Amino acid sequence: MNGISVQMYSLKESAKNDFAGTVRKVAQIGYNGIELAGYGNMEAKEMKRLLDDTGLKVSGAHIGLDELRDNLEYHIGYNKVIGNKYLICPWTEIKEKSDADALKADLESIAARLDGTGMVLGFHNHDSEFMLIDGQYAFDHFMSGKDDMIYELDCYWSEFAGVDTVKYLEKIGDRCPLVHLKDMRIESDGSKKSTVFGEGILDNISIVDAAMRFCNPEWLVIEWEAFDIYDIDAVKKSYINLLDIIKKQKIN
Repeated sequence: MNGISVQMYSLKESAKNDFAGTVRKVAQIGYNGIELAGYGNMEAKEMKRLLDDTGLKVSGAHIGLDELRDNLEYHIGYNKVIGNKYLICPWTEIKEKSDADALKADLESIAARLDGTGMVLGFHNHDSEFMLIDGQYAFDHFMSGKDDMIYELDCYWSEFAGVDTVKYLEKIGDRCPLVHLKDMRIESDGSKKSTVFGEGILDNISIVDAAMRFCNPEWLVIEWEAFDIYDIDAVKKSYINLLDIIKKQKIN
């Protein structure tokens, strides 16, 4: 495992006001990577200087499907400068088979354009990717075209969808070099919400253990979407809790 990164969307309020300062706080917490969700209004060389100054690496970049289709060359160039190889589509609406078929075609086209560039295309799920299409999950359906595309499994959303995340990690194996970790709480009305990693109801010990055994991920990526406490506090607590799980499991 290369390390532990944080999805910068988790810090969107702090980053909106001071992107560079927020990145520096991430490094001070102990993270050794960030996953980008936008470039913080920075040119690539400026971002590279910030990364060099903090010692952080970029574990991946979330880039919308339209951007990947329409501005792929720009994103290839930017990410080569900052040393990131994973371009991750973070979401697109999937309601029925035709949506999954269209996404499959788009991803295959984008992946083909990445051949020879050193870049790797991935997809990050929410819950709708686990609808069944012809007896298989939509996620597997649209990822089946090219083996060089990678899964970035968001374990919160797989659990939200009722999937056995441990078994799914075993199934996708080393096609999942990036594993998203966040936790779940149940509200009084029965709704499911994101919460600080390690402070919710998910069996994170089993999930992290399965990720390490079956996927040998390059990065474990903390994400937090509740936004009900100060975001720096949330990602710090999440980091500490993940380190505790790794220590208990003797995962190195």
